[in-house]
Amino acid sequence: SKGGGWRATNGFLSAAPVCEWNDGGQGLALEGIRGESGQVVQLTLDMNSLQGTIPTEIALFDLHSLGLGSNRIGGTIPTELGRLTNLTFLNLGSNNLVGTLPTELSALVSLQTLFLYDNDLEGTIPLSYSSLIHLEYLFIEGTSLVGDVDSALCQGDIFFQSFHASCAADGNITCTCCTSCCDSQGAVCQDNLGS
Repeated sequence: SKGGGWRATNGFLSAAPVCEWNDGGQGLALEGIRGESGQVVQLTLDMNSLQGTIPTEIALFDLHSLGLGSNRIGGTIPTELGRLTNLTFLNLGSNNLVGTLPTELSALVSLQTLFLYDNDLEGTIPLSYSSLIHLEYLFIEGTSLVGDVDSALCQGDIFFQSFHASCAADGNITCTCCTSCCDSQGAVCQDNLGS
């Protein structure tokens, strides 16, 4: 649709250089594309009425930040995202993503923030995610993820500033290091005092 239905087009597909397809940082955070040394390092299109799937070609960039939250993106999380090894921020929350979490995301060893909340994701957190030792913010509430995340995420060197999961009484996850336990819908969250 070339951005015709987007909330903010930010000059996309204009004659301006690609690294200037953004709002200039006028809001709380830059929206659109940010570049450094002629390379795209940030793509932020949160709350922008995006539809379709995440293109695998996105892994051709050396992104440090990818924000696609609160859209209508479907399909699965591409395994190719695991190639974005400089990524520190990944927001895929509040979309229509399905399937399981790709083990390839465990290669994102610089990742500090991962938002996957409010999607139709299922299965367990791969044990290989224990390599994400820089994670500080992880939101997986409102998904159908199940199991005991302690062995993958509550061991070793990971210290969470904020970790939200569906670990309340009607939730599907057991988690001692979660900072907030939410109901299975991810709607009601309470501070987790541990178990």
